[in-house]
Amino acid sequence: MPSHRRTSHTPRHRQSPHRAAHRRVPARGQHRMPPDRRAGYAATGALLLALGAATVGSSAGTDSPLGLLTTAKAGSAVPPSGAPTADDRAAEAAASRHFARPSVSPYAMPRPARRATVRPPAVPAACLRYQGNQRVACLLLPSFGFPLSQMGPLVNLWNGESGWRANARNPSSGAYGIPQALPATKLAGAGRDWRTNAATQIRWGLGYIKQAYGTPANAWAQWQARSPHWY
Repeated sequence: MPSHRRTSHTPRHRQSPHRAAHRRVPARGQHRMPPDRRAGYAATGALLLALGAATVGSSAGTDSPLGLLTTAKAGSAVPPSGAPTADDRAAEAAASRHFARPSVSPYAMPRPARRATVRPPAVPAACLRYQGNQRVACLLLPSFGFPLSQMGPLVNLWNGESGWRANARNPSSGAYGIPQALPATKLAGAGRDWRTNAATQIRWGLGYIKQAYGTPANAWAQWQARSPHWY
């Protein structure tokens, strides 16, 4: 009866000639790295260490490898410790201008411009005693070169002519308005609204007085000297 025991010379596992040989898988972190990549990583680590040393050195007032690296020119000697060069000062000035915070934010909405307040001219004290059409005439006197003292004779003159009414009309002659223009269409020389606008009639009347008599006082004197009264 044959024995079922294996002999010590028979291998336990036989490798098939068609099966690829087992390769040893390296443990985690033991992958081989090409020499050029390994040298690049080493250079990067050295640069990071230099940057850290530069930060610590600049805060403690010692020499900064980064400062020596950036300020030294190709082929030139490294500047001595603690002696900033002209390039250092120019670089610091450029950095301060580049990173300076603007005084006005570019995203700020512009404020609308304030509208100028148009105020009416102040009424002279001499004109405060007059109202209505007479105050209008008092304010217009200086524009024709008349002093405000001429307001008294003007009031008397046009009181006798029209009573300062803009629609006054002489039934016999057809004279019209506050200054009693004859013919009435003469008032159109001061404005198209001469029939109803008292200011337009006053401007025409002051112009007529200045051309014909020089001053309201002279026109008032002539009005009094004539009978029936007219000027």
